[in-house]
Amino acid sequence: MLEVSDEFDGRPEDMRERLFRFYWWLEKKMVPGLGSSQYAYLASLSAFFPPRARWLDVGCGHNIFGSWMGAEERDIVSRSRAVVGIDLDLDSVRKHATIRDRLLCRLEDLPFEAGAFDVVTANMVVEHVEDPVGALSAIHKVLAPSGIFVFHTSNRRNPLIRIAAHVPQSLKNAIIKFFENRASEDVYPTWYRFNLTEQIRAAAAEAKFEIVRLDHISTSALTVMLGPLVAMELLWIRWIGAPRRAELRTNIIGVLRKPAESN
Repeated sequence: MLEVSDEFDGRPEDMRERLFRFYWWLEKKMVPGLGSSQYAYLASLSAFFPPRARWLDVGCGHNIFGSWMGAEERDIVSRSRAVVGIDLDLDSVRKHATIRDRLLCRLEDLPFEAGAFDVVTANMVVEHVEDPVGALSAIHKVLAPSGIFVFHTSNRRNPLIRIAAHVPQSLKNAIIKFFENRASEDVYPTWYRFNLTEQIRAAAAEAKFEIVRLDHISTSALTVMLGPLVAMELLWIRWIGAPRRAELRTNIIGVLRKPAESN
């Protein structure tokens, strides 16, 4: 049986807590081993992270990974020689607690010397990029030869993401507020121009990147706030767990490499 607190005063945050507790119990029953794709992103980054790396995180926001992953974030930052974060939101740049060196700038206008970094990362950022080739070219320039770009993004082939791509921004903000409790100022317009395998391969080739790996990952259900109805999404996640249905999963984690002979 699911154990819940006997105290409930009707506040929205109490209801959210109960719904999440119910969800975690149900997730373990229906899809054992499922979790946030943030952990898979961290694992991919860790697997390719060179010792004492010079690291640039683009779209650093309030934190590099999920807000609940503070210990993991501090650990990987401590293993870096230098870490720089950029973002377009001044409030996020000011609030970020893990990266010391942060600045306000566009991805396409990176103010760094060629070859300045060994690793560049983007966590749920590239879906907001209007010109993927331009962004990749900027990243290519600041990476050292054999440097890597690791990104985590939405998969537009997933039905929920495909629907989201056609939802007006105002409605999308309201939906995200309901499901994720995120303020509208933390939600940015999406273009989804780097969110299909074929889009990624084409843009990477044009920007002169080698593709090391592209993984399709399922993440925890998005419809937690619907209570028992979340079981329908969990059934869907179980069904797309089969390798032949991998391209229907919600997220893509990619690792691109700048060729060793590049300037």
